[in-house]
Amino acid sequence: MSLIIKYNSYLLKQGYSDNTQNLYIYYLKKFMYWHQKEMKRSLDHIKLEKSTVTQYIQYLSSKYSTSSVNSHIKFIVAYNKFLINEGIQETMVAANNLIIEIPKKKVEKIKINERDVEALLMEVCSNDSIKNSTILCLIAYAGLRTSEVVELQLKHIDFDNRKIHISGKYTRDIPMNSSVENSLKLYLKDEEIIKDYLFINERNIKYTSAGIHWILRKNLSDFNITINTLRNFYMSKLKSQGYSEKEIDEICGYSTKKKDYTNKKIKEMLTVKQFAELVEVTPATIVKWCNDNKIKSYKDYWGHRRIPSLEAERLKNENKCLVDKKYIENFLEDLLSKGKIKVSIILMLIAYAGFNEIEILDIKRENVNIDKKVIIIEDGKEVYIPQPIIEPLIQYLREVPSNQKYLFVNKFGEKHVKHNIKDLLRGNCKDTNITLLVLKKFYRLNLSYNNRG
Repeated sequence: MSLIIKYNSYLLKQGYSDNTQNLYIYYLKKFMYWHQKEMKRSLDHIKLEKSTVTQYIQYLSSKYSTSSVNSHIKFIVAYNKFLINEGIQETMVAANNLIIEIPKKKVEKIKINERDVEALLMEVCSNDSIKNSTILCLIAYAGLRTSEVVELQLKHIDFDNRKIHISGKYTRDIPMNSSVENSLKLYLKDEEIIKDYLFINERNIKYTSAGIHWILRKNLSDFNITINTLRNFYMSKLKSQGYSEKEIDEICGYSTKKKDYTNKKIKEMLTVKQFAELVEVTPATIVKWCNDNKIKSYKDYWGHRRIPSLEAERLKNENKCLVDKKYIENFLEDLLSKGKIKVSIILMLIAYAGFNEIEILDIKRENVNIDKKVIIIEDGKEVYIPQPIIEPLIQYLREVPSNQKYLFVNKFGEKHVKHNIKDLLRGNCKDTNITLLVLKKFYRLNLSYNNRG
């Protein structure tokens, strides 16, 4: 079986579109021809060398545009994967990082005033037709998309309430101003609407979006003015009339779910992660507090949460939300009642005695003095054991083998590592509000047990 047939079969199995398949087969033929000419050997059933790929891209760059070269590179990547699939090659020598970045040109928006729009509509009405003038009027004075104009039907026009109903993806009612109303009435007076759609072309079928773009092009010498220019004119007109940003988006059929329309400087606010670090809880907890309206939050254009830094100060001043004393105590007692003594002692040492993870893991069995109610840590420092930990700790020590060096070890008898404590908490607590950071915060705020040393 020839290489081209095998590669074509591979592309079919990978689900590439017909256009991509045809293009990649064309590129393969070009690559085979170049390889035979430059490398002096056939491309059939041989590995793809990195040096060959580099040389071929240099050749392409000298002859074709950057976008065309990038298209060839995508083919080479796909061909490399094909060779691996066939067992001819083991590694990738071509990747998408070879694609050349094309700098985007900054396009400045063209602004037009009402005089320009009126002149355009008058010219179209005089030199073309009232129908085409009405179509452009609906875009410039009602903000319709071309796809919405072509779907308009007579039943969608409500002259009594001066509204245009738009159905489909962007369903809404658009207010009809005097310019649109007069243009529609003039058009309907001269045009007998016998079809389902409001605008029918010379072939007796509804207009297409491309057809509307052509109407603008043939009547306008300034190629910088587009359909979007007319829609932007409509939005700026609404703004000048006192409509809010949200109302404008709703009228024009833009999504408002992921936008925040307050005057807050959202970009200067804290992200969820930044806020979580500031108040010493997890990002998941912050999201929950936002959902429960415990803290104010806003969403930027992309739907990402932003929180004012003043909210952190408010929480600290009010001393709310961050730690619920009774809730933590009930959680630790519940662990004990379920017989999870080791986990509960570790978490109690954090919540009631202020230990950090490293200190807990370094506790040796011999350094626990129940009589004195102290635990000796490094440098011989003694840490007081609060009352809630005493009884569980006595029970736990009875179960610890006398030859065990460290107080807390895993099932293999080895000392735990730092992340194991977080794993123990997550494995025994499904409530994302309770974290190691929250337990440490609990210790600092719980003055009755804040007596280290």
